[in-house]
Amino acid sequence: MTILRDYEVVSGQKVNMGKSSISFEPSMLPTIRGKIVHIGDARAKVEERIRGWKGKLLSEAGREVMIKSVVGAIPNFVMNRFKLPVGIIDALNSLMAKFFWASSYKERGWRVATNQASLLAKLLNGRYYRRSSFLHAKLGTNPSFGWRSLLEGRKILKRGVRWRVGNGKRIDIWKDPWIPRLTELDTRGMEVEGLHKVSQLIQEGNWHESLIGELFEEEDAKRILAIPLSRHHYPSKLVWDHTNSGIYLISSDTNARET
Repeated sequence: MTILRDYEVVSGQKVNMGKSSISFEPSMLPTIRGKIVHIGDARAKVEERIRGWKGKLLSEAGREVMIKSVVGAIPNFVMNRFKLPVGIIDALNSLMAKFFWASSYKERGWRVATNQASLLAKLLNGRYYRRSSFLHAKLGTNPSFGWRSLLEGRKILKRGVRWRVGNGKRIDIWKDPWIPRLTELDTRGMEVEGLHKVSQLIQEGNWHESLIGELFEEEDAKRILAIPLSRHHYPSKLVWDHTNSGIYLISSDTNARET
């Protein structure tokens, strides 16, 4: 341990004990040494297998079977005779939880984002984002496992979700994704006091061209002015950019990951 501490001081690097293991030679049997090394590789092995499954459409039961097969792949000899480092245990739990819940929680996240009248959306709004929206909500204090999982699934949703402009009253000009082919709006020096909603950029059913020209870069302004506006003042709605229907589907995740 003294040697390791000296190494940290000299190199400026710190050894992560939770992910470290040690073997002694030459007295230690090669078979035992090999199993200790295997413990250290456990996370990498599990992560590699899970990565290979993500493209497959699996039910919760199917994901459970897959998870059990991974855990079973870690030799029982090692699990029964060695205490796994806390860091590896936490990492394995996290990997398993993300894989098991990711698909279902992305779907639930989509429903929360698009149906604010649902009971789940109202409950979450009351606890986690009273002055915000699901897309911009923070983790908060003492979050539940379900909320953590929803935010994990939201990472994918945010890559492919976009507002379809109706009357613009629900869309935040500066924070929400609403301009086609623009994933993130550069708002440095652009935000104007009192100007928050897209509805404020609409005048008598048409885009307020002069105001938009003053606020946005030329290319961004062109994209905005090309967005069709409804004469019926329909409410704005969230759509999924990677399906023709505008509805989120698990099978369209790949397109979102590649953007």
